[in-house]
This record gives sequence, C-alpha cells and structure tokens, in this order.
Amino acid sequence: MQKSSLYSLANIIKSSMAGIFLLSFFLAICHCQAETEKRRDNFEKMLTQLRVLFGQSPFDLAALENVRKASMTGLFAQDEDSLLCELADAAVDIWKLPGPDLWRPAWQKFCRQYLKSKTYPKGRLDDNSFGQGDYPKDVDAVYDLLMELYYIYREPFFVNTNYFCTLFYADGVTSIDNLTWCMSAAAETDLTPVFARHGMQVTLPSLPIAGEPFHALLKEKESGFLPYHRPKVLIDQTHSYQFVVYHLAYFLHEHDFLGTHSDRSLRASLYKNLDVVVTHQEVVAVPYSDEEISELVSFVEKGGGLLMIGNYPELLKFRAYAALNAEGIFPLNKLAEKFGLRFSDQIADPIILIEEAERIENRPFQFEMPGMSCLVVPDSATVILRDRAGQPIFARLRFGKGHVAAIGGTAFIKWLDVLPLNQLFLQHFYQLGAESPNLHLFKAHHTDLLFSGVEMHQGWDYELDERPHLQRRYRRRADFIWPENSKSVGRLQVLYAHAMSAYVDKIIDTIYQEVYDTLAAFYRCPPESDSAERLHFYPHWGSGYTWMPPHVREGMIGIPCLGNDDDRVKHIFAHELTHAWGLPGPPGWEHCWTQFTDHYFMEKLHCYSPEKRHQLWQNLLEDLKKKDPDLNLIDISIRRVDNVAEEHLRWTKFAYMFDLLCRRYGYDLLSRYIRLVREAGIIDKEALSLEDFIRYLSLAANEDLYPFFIRHGTTVPVGDISSKK
Repeated sequence: MQKSSLYSLANIIKSSMAGIFLLSFFLAICHCQAETEKRRDNFEKMLTQLRVLFGQSPFDLAALENVRKASMTGLFAQDEDSLLCELADAAVDIWKLPGPDLWRPAWQKFCRQYLKSKTYPKGRLDDNSFGQGDYPKDVDAVYDLLMELYYIYREPFFVNTNYFCTLFYADGVTSIDNLTWCMSAAAETDLTPVFARHGMQVTLPSLPIAGEPFHALLKEKESGFLPYHRPKVLIDQTHSYQFVVYHLAYFLHEHDFLGTHSDRSLRASLYKNLDVVVTHQEVVAVPYSDEEISELVSFVEKGGGLLMIGNYPELLKFRAYAALNAEGIFPLNKLAEKFGLRFSDQIADPIILIEEAERIENRPFQFEMPGMSCLVVPDSATVILRDRAGQPIFARLRFGKGHVAAIGGTAFIKWLDVLPLNQLFLQHFYQLGAESPNLHLFKAHHTDLLFSGVEMHQGWDYELDERPHLQRRYRRRADFIWPENSKSVGRLQVLYAHAMSAYVDKIIDTIYQEVYDTLAAFYRCPPESDSAERLHFYPHWGSGYTWMPPHVREGMIGIPCLGNDDDRVKHIFAHELTHAWGLPGPPGWEHCWTQFTDHYFMEKLHCYSPEKRHQLWQNLLEDLKKKDPDLNLIDISIRRVDNVAEEHLRWTKFAYMFDLLCRRYGYDLLSRYIRLVREAGIIDKEALSLEDFIRYLSLAANEDLYPFFIRHGTTVPVGDISSKK
C-alpha cells in the first residue's frame, strides 16, 4: 500500500513537472511573439520618422527588406537602441543619401540623432551606444552642418534635397559642389557661406537656385513644384479663442506645417499666401462678417483649404452665446452652409467609429470621445468618423478647386496624439491644401515674407542645442498675429480684437485701474514684469493667461471679455496681475500664491463679502481636511504634477497656512517679505530654495517660522533663524 502510494505520488510529480515545463515553454513562445511584435511596431515607427525626413518611398527596397528581416529574427535587434542604430545606419543605403564617401558616416550619425530625438525621451540613449566621438573631426564637421541645416529648415529641406539630387543627377551625387547646389535649391538660398563656416570650400555649378529661371528649369524637367512643401496654415482665434487649439498648432508644427495663430479680422489679405485656414467656435461665437465669408468661399474655390471645428450644443451652455447672437443662429453655420455643411445641435454618441474605408490594419477603430457634436453633410462628402448612431463627426468634401473639412468639436484635438486618429487627421489635412495655388511659393519657412507688413510675435519652445555654435538657436513652434486694434493710456498698451471694442474703455478706465491700485497698495512695490502694462483682450469665456518669455521682463496678460461680468473680470485681473508682481518662492509655487491672493483681493475689491470669503475658506478647508485632518500630512514642499486633485490641495494648504501667518503678523507680512528678497538681489522669482523662502519669511515676521512649517508637515532643513541671519 505504501509503495503504491509512493508510485502514485511520483506519477503526480512527473505529470506536474511536465505540465510546468509545457506551461513555461508556452509562456516563452508567447513572450517571444510579443517581443517580436513590439520590435516590429518600433521598426515601423522609426521607418515612418525616416520617411518624414527623406521622403515617402525608400529608393532601395531590397536594402529595406534586409534590415526589416534582420530586425525580426533578432540577429542584431536585442533592444530598441540597437534597432535604432541599425536602421539609422542603413538609411544611407535605403535612401541612397548623396555626398562624397566622407558624408556616409556623417549621415549615419545624423540619422541616429534624428531618430533618438523622435523616439526616446532626452538622455535615453547613452553616448556610448550612440557612438558620440567615434568619428574623425571631418565627419563631425559634416554632422554639425547637417544638424544646423535641420534646425533652420526642418524635414522638408532634406526631402527636397533628395528630390533635386535624383532629378538633376540621375547617376547620383558624389561631388560636394553638386550636393551644395541641390541643398541650396532646397533652401532657396546660396548655402556656400554655411558650408564655408564648417570648413568646406565649394563652388556652385552655373545653375539657377531660385526665382523664375529655377521654375523654368523645373518645368523643363516636367516637375511643377517640390515634392514636399511645408503647408502654411492660419489658425483663426478672432471668432472664438480657445487654448486647446494651441495644441493643434504644436501638433501641426511637429508634422512640418507652418502654423500661425491670428487674433486679427479674417480677411483675404491675411491668408492670401497660405494654403489652409482653420476656424473654430465652441464656448464663444463671434459672428462672421459677410466680407469674411465671401472671401473664404473665394479662397476655397481657387484651391485653398478650410477646416471648420464647431460644437453647437456646447456653445448653448454658455452665457456669451445670448449676448453675441440674438438671432439664435450658430455663427459658424452661416459659413458652413455656403459649402453645403451644417453643425447640428445634436450631441454625438460618445462612442466614435472610424469609417471602414478609412481604417488602418491592426489599429483600433472605435474610441470613447465624449463632448462631440454631429454634422449634417451632403452625399458628396467623404465621412471619416461617425458616432455609434451613424451620425457624421468628421467629414471632408471638394468645393471648387479646393477642399473643406468639418469636425464636430475641439475635443477631437485632445486625441491627436493617439494612433490611428492622428494619421487619419494628417492624411485629410494634407488634402485640404493639396490644390492650393500657393504651394509653389518658396521661402515657406519665412513667415515675415508670408505676412508682409503684419506685426507678429514668434513663439518658441525653449530647448537649447548643446553645441556652442548653436547655443542661441531655438526651435520654432508657432507664431502669433496680434489684433489690429490697439489703445495706449500712458504706459499701458492694450491690444484687442474687433469684437472687444465695446469693452475696452470700461475695462481700462475702471476695472483695471481699481485692481492695479489695490494690488500696488497691498504689495507696496511695483510689478516685477512689464506684463502688467501690456494687455490683450480676446473673445473667450473663462480664465485669462500670462505670457512670459524666459529671461526677459516683457510679457503680456490676456483677459477674456465676453460673457464675464465685472466681478469675474476683476477676479481674472487680480489673478494674472499677481503673476506680474513675481512673488518669489520655490519653483512651482505660483499657484500657491494665487490661491491665497485670489480670496484676499476678492474681498478688498468688494467682489466677496467677508461672510462669503469666510464661507469659501470653510469649503476649501473641508476638502483639505478630508485628506489631511490635522494639517500635518500633505507636504507643501512636494509638487504633485501627476495628480491634479492633490496638487490643488497643496495650493489650498499653503494658502491656509499663509493666511494664518498674516492673521498673526499682519497682512503686510507679504510686502515685507518681497522687499527683503528684492533687496537681496534675487531677480528670478523661482530661484529660492524652500529653506531660503522660510528664512526670508522668518526675517519678515521677526520670528523663527521653521517650527510652524515643520508642525504643518513640511519637509525642511531644521535650522535656527538666529544662525541664518
């Protein structure tokens, strides 16, 4: 009996071990398949980035297939870094990149850097795997040249360079002189000084680079225009001002469009040199004039593109609608109906489907996208997205020689980073400008030539290149065209859209002056930034903005004027002007300050009664004490950028703590603190450490405040104020 039991137990163990082995084997296969699929996706994404850089179709398909097969079999693609390097190195053969032999390693290094910037967060690929410093100085000089040309002209420059190389030199370009000519043709300017700056002396062949002779040469080669123009887009903000639309401009920039915001009347003189106009209405709707509508229709008939983004149901929720549109008509429909389209007042089903003809293999085709509205479109329109009930959400149609598209709401813009919606959008957005008569215009990257005589501000992101000779070069993001209307009162300068004309005098003469005087009396010092004297009134219902370029005092404060009553406008002014005073503190404390000052100034400006202010504080404290009953858990020194709700609680706790201090030491505590910091010569308002902040605040209170902050859960270096004076 005992032997039999042991025998049975042994069989069970054998069976279990066999099962575990089979399960492990099965899991290993699944893991390999998953890794292969992941590698395939990464490969295709990187290949797409290179296609954007050098052209839509590789020249050597055999070289491409060799790299693709090797990446799937794992011969070299042990990780994403290796895959990136191999594909970047193979790009020289796949696209037959031009230049002498010395240029081959420089092209490889350039492609690695390009893919690295598009694929990984900053610093993901280390210098050793990337191969920095592995090349001779001559190769590094060529690489620096390529990087400088990329920063100036972006991707279209390299696509057009390849195009000219194959168009004019069928046997390939190995001469540095011929390559310089092709690059100069792509840049529409003589690049020999740029090459000389990098130690390359060249002589251009006797061929025209730009102008009418160059067009004649292209025509002789049976090519009417370049294969890759940077489409030029105007984003209208004068009929409705929405911050989410800035995301659209950044998205278009990343895909080589030249996007320009405009708060100026939408007249043909503004967009006559452009390819696509974008206009939108959602929370505010300023009517279109008959002249604006007539000129837009003419623009499309001649080959231009027009994108309309509207949400009629959303507009009906806001007070500004009644004030601006007494006729009860959605203003954007007055324009849309000229093309046979209409924005419905019907809310779309939140489940959005991609039309079957538009679907991309192995990609999702159903999304949950609440907040959209339906469209009414003619039978001739191409429907791209529908809701679950079958109602169109996104459609495009041909009109005259041009194209028109409509999207039922700006909520779609928030999905532009999601595959395949971004691919679908780009595909149809390119079509909008495909017939534009302005595509042949050169200097497309120079907005000062496109908008001759129009005052503009150039917007940048602030990523500096690390190489010394490019230290001051920024990457273009989006440009802004300010309104044509302005008014000056002393040092105060005001820009305003046409729809704001009725509000300007009242706001300047009464509201602004009252708020400014109240803040100046409280802070007992002038503003740190000139933005307090530069205002922008725009058509929006909601919050304002403060625009501050880095390292300069000049800025601008934006104030929405439609649908806001006087108390609301005062609130916005007090909030934004507080930023102009530059209250000093640790990085990321701006909203901590405004959470305190907003409530204080609302009472001083008679927007809140003392009773209302007390009640609002109690409501905030109730929410705070649900998470921090004894006010010693939430650490105000720790930013919670990944959790908006907790970050708001941090602001509330700081405001409450500072209000306690003001009740104890007087509300002039803040002005004494600002004076001490400014006397110490600290200009950058976010240059203080937390320790220095408490030290200066303690000096202003004439008492050691370290115990107060520690008692409220703040992590600070323990110190004695007497030893820190």
